[in-house]
Amino acid sequence: MLVELAVGDAYGAGFEYADPDFVAAHNTLEGYVQNPSHPGVRSGSYTDDTQMTIAIAELMVSGDPWTARRFADQFVAVFHRDERQGYAGGFYQLLREVRDGEELLARINPASDKSGAAMRAGPIGLLPSVADVLHHSAVQARVTHDTPAGIEAAQAAALVVHYCHYELGPTERVGQWIDEQLWSAGGAGGWSRPWRGKVGSRGWMSVRAALTAISTCSGLSEILRTCVAFTGDVDTVATIALAAASRSPQITRDLPKLLVRGLEDGPYGRGYLLDLDARLLSSASPDVVDPAGAYDPSLLGSWSDDSLYQGAMEAHRVVFMTGGAGRFENSNALATEVQHFAWETAPAKGIRIHFVRYEFQENPQPPASRPHWESEPVVMTARVGPGTDALDRDVTVLTLEDPTGHVRRYARQRRDR
Repeated sequence: MLVELAVGDAYGAGFEYADPDFVAAHNTLEGYVQNPSHPGVRSGSYTDDTQMTIAIAELMVSGDPWTARRFADQFVAVFHRDERQGYAGGFYQLLREVRDGEELLARINPASDKSGAAMRAGPIGLLPSVADVLHHSAVQARVTHDTPAGIEAAQAAALVVHYCHYELGPTERVGQWIDEQLWSAGGAGGWSRPWRGKVGSRGWMSVRAALTAISTCSGLSEILRTCVAFTGDVDTVATIALAAASRSPQITRDLPKLLVRGLEDGPYGRGYLLDLDARLLSSASPDVVDPAGAYDPSLLGSWSDDSLYQGAMEAHRVVFMTGGAGRFENSNALATEVQHFAWETAPAKGIRIHFVRYEFQENPQPPASRPHWESEPVVMTARVGPGTDALDRDVTVLTLEDPTGHVRRYARQRRDR
């Protein structure tokens, strides 16, 4: 999700408010282009759209409260650690001057209906209910765009992700569905009306254009070209559209590899986005809880991190078997260690693991076995949900978090029943 929206942002940035003839000549998806009017934004680099989306995604995975002050702190922090152009001039200067969220909230005039709150709202759509999406997208919008139009645009941008992620219907009906949700919440609606022509700076314009692209196209490449072909504020249109479309199984994931590989890859570039994306999707997946049974069948089988972290020197695996037995395996070129355990679900927590035996094998010696030193059961939070591996292929991901906060992720290798 985050990589795709960043590709849309970076590709669209080359065409933002560019001459229509320039757009028509270069909108080929054959590579990133340098925007003739924005020499400070290098081709292949994302802009404020992605940077502010990162701020929201990081807050979501942190588990911190969703308050205006916390959002403001995030916006300031991500800007100062990785200052970049692309922001509106006045807001860019304000971010350079303020040191924390309290100062930002004290100085900003949030009476705007432009696209800033909508462009960053995508991750909020992963929340489990429409009510959650509407509430939290409004909270973040009010920090910078506290107007009815600014808030509703942010809610619509988050809702399209929700619709695609939870497979609530055919993509051609997404605009009608969003109208239904926002009319019920007292909104103005109008999101199902097709967009035509140049996209201006207001948030509702970008969201309607993105919805038009999603509802009329069948693949990410076609969506991206359609977004840019509108002309105008097309990096925002592409950011919103690809955030949602990347979560829909109805949309072909066919972004050109040269765009994915050509996306900036500095400290907060493609690699960072892949990792944050995995954590975001894991945090949005439901906890594994099955109070009615001894164990949750969604865990059964073999899981490994091999495909998630290609090139790693160590491999980590976990196996959950029927009857409540299991094992953790850690191996490298020199040795293998295995921790055998018994397991069961722990209501409202996840899983309870009781370690029983430890094995260590130094290659090529036979394994040595002894009772496990951990005598008390360990309760771990467990989540199973969709994700992508290191090659951007769809996988089922298991996330385990122990009481110390240590998190480990695995992709399913084999499912047992």
